[in-house]
Amino acid sequence: MTSMMHLLQNVQLPKVARVQCEFDRSEVADVEATLLKELERPEIANCIKPGMKIAVGVGSRGLADLETMVKTLVKKLQNLGADPFIVPTMGSHGGATAEGQKAVLASLGITEEAMCCPIRSSMETVELGTVHIPDLGVDTKTYIDRNAYEADGIVTVARVKVHPAFKDTLESGLCKMLVVGFGKQQGAQAYHTAANGRMGRVLEAVAPHILKKTKVLFAVGSVENAYDRICDLRAVPAEDIVETDKEMLVLAKERIGKLPFNKLDVLIAKQMGKEISGEGLDPNITGKRAIGPIEGGPKITKIGVLQLSKESDGNVVGIGAVDVITERLYSRINLNISYANALTTGGLHNVRIPMTLASDEEVIRAAVHSSKVADTTQAHLVIIKDTLHLSDLYVSEGLKDLIEADSRLTLCSDFKDIPFSSTGELMIEWD
Repeated sequence: MTSMMHLLQNVQLPKVARVQCEFDRSEVADVEATLLKELERPEIANCIKPGMKIAVGVGSRGLADLETMVKTLVKKLQNLGADPFIVPTMGSHGGATAEGQKAVLASLGITEEAMCCPIRSSMETVELGTVHIPDLGVDTKTYIDRNAYEADGIVTVARVKVHPAFKDTLESGLCKMLVVGFGKQQGAQAYHTAANGRMGRVLEAVAPHILKKTKVLFAVGSVENAYDRICDLRAVPAEDIVETDKEMLVLAKERIGKLPFNKLDVLIAKQMGKEISGEGLDPNITGKRAIGPIEGGPKITKIGVLQLSKESDGNVVGIGAVDVITERLYSRINLNISYANALTTGGLHNVRIPMTLASDEEVIRAAVHSSKVADTTQAHLVIIKDTLHLSDLYVSEGLKDLIEADSRLTLCSDFKDIPFSSTGELMIEWD
């Protein structure tokens, strides 16, 4: 693509300084020991009988300590005499293919060699009957992965978190994994069609049905703080899954990181990714989805993104909310994987491609220029690594008064020109 620098080189950029934002740092000190203690509770351990073939559901999100949790769980099941195997529980992700879903697990460190058990990846499902969703006035067929259905027991591993696309008492978590994750592409499409944007109501109606019709034994659920560390970790008996999911969501909403500013002219993210948020950038942080602003979020005029995370495997669902990207990001897009996800959910707007420019510098200049600030040197701009990591920010000089007035914020450097290499690469690194 042709460089647009001849149109952008005179855009004056604001100076930025490094700012630290403090969030609640409470975390589980020893994930393995804590999980083992949970798994040894009688109501959990007594579910396991020698010789049982147990399907362990693992999804596509980048959970903190995922490898440790899954390996600890598998080993404990084996020590109790069971024969566990892993099932990908990610709806239509991985291009809605068995091979693609196994590859997604591998990218997260979940392999047969590392976990010391088989991975049985298939898109084949079993239909479990029809459920009426009273709040929506519709019916939906229900499905579950065939390998899981035919096992002697089912266990799921999930992070409970705020969902990027809907608000309810059940969002991303234990129930969504059981319903949408185990439902594979067929189930995910049926549920998104029935939901019409209100997936929480589908989860409320379908999760109890799944629990009744299958051999779910228990779930392993985690909540993460704003530093991407586990702050709550539980093994939950099947009969308590729905209510515990709701309880853990309340904590997740309290611990989520947020931008410390309600209004910005420009937000620049170093990267977006499917493991970061279901929509690449979490709309709860950016205040914006591809279909427009969300209630209660910050007001941000322009959003630019510089990279696509490796773990995304080319999936750019959610990129429709972004205004400008780099050629580097564009080159990593896998349209087949992205379109499979978008067609399953019906959100075709989520894969609209933004303006694409040659370099990081062009993206930032274009975002500042198009924000229509009279004095661009005073533009309210924030640069973040991604929407999961908000404790380390680069903030423009125009926000200095707000920084000094907020006890959560610490100014860690002088305000300086945004650093770029000779090729226009942003020269900011995060730990």
